[in-house]
Amino acid sequence: MTLFIMKFIKKQSGFFGILCFITVLNSLLSLVLPYFSGAFVDMLIKSPSKANVVNFAINIFVIGLVIILFTFVGKILMAYLVSNNEYFLNQEIISHIQKIPLETFNSRFVSSYLTNRITTDVSTLVRFYMFNIFVFFINIITLITVFAIIYFISAHIFFITLLFVPIYILCYIIVKKYLKIAQKKYKESQNQYAKVIYNQIDQVYFIKANSSFDRSTECLGKGYNKHFKFLFNLSKISEFYLSIDSILASLFQAIVLIIGGFQII
Repeated sequence: MTLFIMKFIKKQSGFFGILCFITVLNSLLSLVLPYFSGAFVDMLIKSPSKANVVNFAINIFVIGLVIILFTFVGKILMAYLVSNNEYFLNQEIISHIQKIPLETFNSRFVSSYLTNRITTDVSTLVRFYMFNIFVFFINIITLITVFAIIYFISAHIFFITLLFVPIYILCYIIVKKYLKIAQKKYKESQNQYAKVIYNQIDQVYFIKANSSFDRSTECLGKGYNKHFKFLFNLSKISEFYLSIDSILASLFQAIVLIIGGFQII
């Protein structure tokens, strides 16, 4: 999969280069806005004037427009690259399947299950690489810049930030194991549930001929209940991780406010 992604990146290197540039620049501009907000308050205290107020407002407005424009272009480019990547990967898989001997294919694979497995797995893999691996390298650049800005603003906050990084990573490592298992079970149950739905549609003639409507409904209900169990478990683990993330973010914000307040006092 990694080799395929790298092959695709080479084909679309121009678009990827533009997307990297836009994303990094957009992240840096987003960091500038809070600085302008703080500088605006300082200006009102030290040298208030209507001209300065207008200049600050214009600068913030222009930066906001640029961020919106870059965000729009970046999302359009990302959608284009994701869509094309999914198409090329589907094409590769279908080409491979077409070369499998018919005896092996007919005996081992159910078309409905295989179709759902291919479409869902391709979408999941491509989006994982595009929204995680690709964005990861961009975030490294942004993270280094953020650390530099934080250190420039306050060495105390910088060291507090460094303290929170390993805590956050440790929480992620602990939850990651359970999240990965839950995701794997959910994907498999999703494919099995799609198979159940397909069978109900495929057997419409048999169901109507034998008036097996109640049995069909029961079969569909059992398939959904099995699928829902794994969906609910995945949701609980995901929300638990997000809750930990929010708690750490709130704690960090509280500490920063205390440090900032003590420095002002």
